[in-house]
Amino acid sequence: MLQSYGVRAKSAQSSAWWCLRLLASLLFVANVAWGQSPIPVALDVLPGGGLAVVDSTGKVSEVTLSKSKSHTSRLLFTLAAGESPVDMTLGQFNGQYYLFVLTRPQDGSDRGTIHQFAYPSGTEVKPAIGLSEVVTGIDYDESADALYYVSSHGGRLFRTALCDRSIVLVGSLPDIGKSGPLGVRTGRVSGCGQADKSGSVLYVGDALNGAIFEYKVTEKTVAKVSKYIGAVTAELVARKNANFPTLYASDSTRHLIVPFAIQHNGSLIAQTWVAQDGHLNSPSGIALLSSVNVISDLVRSSLVVYDPTWKFLYEIKGKEESASAISPW
Repeated sequence: MLQSYGVRAKSAQSSAWWCLRLLASLLFVANVAWGQSPIPVALDVLPGGGLAVVDSTGKVSEVTLSKSKSHTSRLLFTLAAGESPVDMTLGQFNGQYYLFVLTRPQDGSDRGTIHQFAYPSGTEVKPAIGLSEVVTGIDYDESADALYYVSSHGGRLFRTALCDRSIVLVGSLPDIGKSGPLGVRTGRVSGCGQADKSGSVLYVGDALNGAIFEYKVTEKTVAKVSKYIGAVTAELVARKNANFPTLYASDSTRHLIVPFAIQHNGSLIAQTWVAQDGHLNSPSGIALLSSVNVISDLVRSSLVVYDPTWKFLYEIKGKEESASAISPW
């Protein structure tokens, strides 16, 4: 059943004070709480059906979940000291899976780094990809063997093709308040250097004012395809290659998740809100596994687990002061 999202949510656009308070709380968590209790920062689904979790201590873990409260986890690798994780995505290139972890330096300087780790070995591909500005969201485009990412201010969109690691400015989102998460709807398969012909589409959430922006890579056009969602701090494009993929976006103003059906023309149709049962605060990641759906939450410092119909099952808190070689989950 469709929900009249635009009508019910118009107050979010005018609630600038609330969005600023939300943004301030997120920055406090990201910059002050790092190094204390583990906070899940970003998620992605691994090839075997497990969940990759990068947390505020710099650990990247593989967590195996079920509908029951029992779960297992193991540490995959740990980021170098002095860097804070921002986002993470999984990609496959030349038959090998990689986890790409976006970080920013803890000294507060306006730059970032993308680290590429082989899965499951955890071996880092060097050198890392250095960025000249702060980036907030990253996703992998399988059709172009490329990473897309967005800068924090000005909504500048970049692409790095893995075949040569060149960095290309592909466009910008001039009307965005503060860039948040980025999701890719993959297009046609294209070779290195041909990504502009792929037809891929980028969706970027506004973490300050609310809204979702669409950028069509081939046409180089920008559209605000959802105006009335609250501050967006997490996104997932599910079933990227399907005829009608679904974009899941967090509404961190209302503390819930909104699924959008992506149409052929790129427009979004809001579906019934989910995860609106009071168990979310500030989502930072969304993952759909075979038997459960998982939301990472910055303020709650937990993984919130739902069944496939979005009925709440349980919550996992990270273990404080876990040994350096042990996963905190």
